[in-house]
Amino acid sequence: MHALLVTFRCDTPEELEKGMGPMMEALASTKGLIQKTFIGSSPQDLGGFYLFSTPEAAEAYLSGEFFTQFKSIPIVQNVTVKQFRVEDEPSKMLGTPSTPLADSAAAE
Repeated sequence: MHALLVTFRCDTPEELEKGMGPMMEALASTKGLIQKTFIGSSPQDLGGFYLFSTPEAAEAYLSGEFFTQFKSIPIVQNVTVKQFRVEDEPSKMLGTPSTPLADSAAAE
């Protein structure tokens, strides 16, 4: 597995929230995405912790249309990305999921 920590600044987060419905549907179908946790240290300093099945899936997300469009939203500023290797076995022992969301939805 592979993790991304994405942070950004948004001075009008309520504007960003208005478009969240369609964004969530697109995000849930991202190939290899296992989980996303939304984070924030203040109402304007936001981000997400993403868990992907492979480093290649994470790279595809970062270079793909969804993330490219997200970064181009005028109210989204100072986007930073940090990548992390996930220690699979200890993580699984603590219940970290390992099935991508798109695969889980297809199985239902």
